[in-house]
Amino acid sequence: MPLNSCLEDIGLIQRAMIERPPRSVTRAPSFWNVDLSVQKNVAVSRGMQLQLRVEAFNVFNNINDGNPNVDITNANFGRITTMAGRPRMIQFGVRFVY
Repeated sequence: MPLNSCLEDIGLIQRAMIERPPRSVTRAPSFWNVDLSVQKNVAVSRGMQLQLRVEAFNVFNNINDGNPNVDITNANFGRITTMAGRPRMIQFGVRFVY
């Protein structure tokens, strides 16, 4: 195989890698989240009860970074500028069961 042919093949491969990089070229930061739910059933009368609930999402308020920017023409290339998760949220609920 002539040397020019090999060099042309390498040039095509390099151009293809720049135009369309293979999957999983970049790695995203790790992600973890802890949710918690607590409920208490209180008997009101015969056959009726009140259910008290507290639900917390992202209990430890962990900041989960988003994926890095992979657009090579962007000034923020390789930087993480987003969040992947939501901040801590707590909700209360009451349910009447009969």
